[in-house]
Amino acid sequence: MNNRIHDVNSQLIHVNTTSTRTFFIRCDCFRRNRKLSFMIINIAVLVVIVIILYVFIRTKKTNIDFTTTEQLSTMITEQPRTSTVSTEITTSPRSTLTMNNCNTLFSYFYSYKLNEKIASFAVQDVNDDHAPDIIVLIGVTTSQISILFNKGDGTFMTSSTSDSFGMLPMTLSIGDFDNDKKLDLVVINVLTLTAVEVLFNYGNGTFMKPIQYQTQEIPFSLSVADMNNDDKLDIVVGYVASNNISILFNLGNKSFKLYDIFNFRHYFESILIADLDNDHQHDIILFHKNISTIGIAFNDQQNTFDQRIHYSFKQYLIALAIIDINNDELQDIIVAFDHENYISILINIGNRTFVNKFQYSVGQYSHLITIVDLNQDKESDIVLINAQSKSITILFNQNSTEFNKQIQCELPNVPSSIIFIDVNHDSKLDMILRDETNVYINVSLHH
Repeated sequence: MNNRIHDVNSQLIHVNTTSTRTFFIRCDCFRRNRKLSFMIINIAVLVVIVIILYVFIRTKKTNIDFTTTEQLSTMITEQPRTSTVSTEITTSPRSTLTMNNCNTLFSYFYSYKLNEKIASFAVQDVNDDHAPDIIVLIGVTTSQISILFNKGDGTFMTSSTSDSFGMLPMTLSIGDFDNDKKLDLVVINVLTLTAVEVLFNYGNGTFMKPIQYQTQEIPFSLSVADMNNDDKLDIVVGYVASNNISILFNLGNKSFKLYDIFNFRHYFESILIADLDNDHQHDIILFHKNISTIGIAFNDQQNTFDQRIHYSFKQYLIALAIIDINNDELQDIIVAFDHENYISILINIGNRTFVNKFQYSVGQYSHLITIVDLNQDKESDIVLINAQSKSITILFNQNSTEFNKQIQCELPNVPSSIIFIDVNHDSKLDMILRDETNVYINVSLHH
């Protein structure tokens, strides 16, 4: 090869200067094009790997045996006490009166379109003006935080968007992690790999650059709560590959210490935190859509969670919510089932025991449950996002657990999530929902 180049160059000695310059320019262009092609191929391979990883994580399924005992983390020395409770439904769901007119509850929707796909969103006051803002985690290949600032009357200013950070955004949660009375953000990005990212709030709705806190594996879900009663918010994370649970304990001064709790063995998608046994310790509730079991890990003062209970159903679960539905100061569990047109209420009767006491027909199956006192009668109502239509179903709580009135409201699109909050200071709850690229706001009219 070198000889060939030498021969060609020798032949060029008698060629005019212009021709020689053209030859060497073409050689340089060829080399540059070859380097560019190599770089493009490498980038394409990386993108393919990223997509494969993302699809694998989002669609991972496992064969589950819910009757076996969970394997313990090496940090736990005692065998956990576990039990499985069958909650097969033997009674017919109760019917409710359905009304299709929502005009007495809400006015028109108005929407804000985001330029990127929405991964997650929350509604909180992040700039200390006493008006709730809309915080949106957006992006596909890269992550950004976009904020719709509330002008105080329920309308929102053009969004403020952060610099890009991380890749493949998954979920967003909010809390004051440094006890400065300013709400901070915690984010999971799939390709941040073994870390969660916290964005600390300056106080005016702008945030510091993300600080990464290392986890054992790639986190897939998170929840925020003070798990050890030290008045600092901790971060509970779940891992998709191993089904392990860890807690990032808040040490103050923007520092966290990772503590592995246990391996739950079941593939789970969501982590819920609540004090189910009234011992002033936060317990962990796990479930995954399309799995027929709820797992509860009860907390003790050592955060070992060595007592766990499984509640099994014959139907696959699609959504879950926790609330004291009957006002007895015990947290109850409400579940909706995949491809079923009813919900079930597990009543907490104390002593870490639940009974499957009530079922209510909802007309069509739902994929999300929200609990809120919508008509301000001091009773918790149930709001369901319907999976097969652009609508929500509202079950009004008449007397602790009597849901005799039901209405259905048409929506502009099929929402991925829904939040109720007063956005215009009229002491009435308004509806905020989002789909893949839009945030919709519906101002309340009810009295």
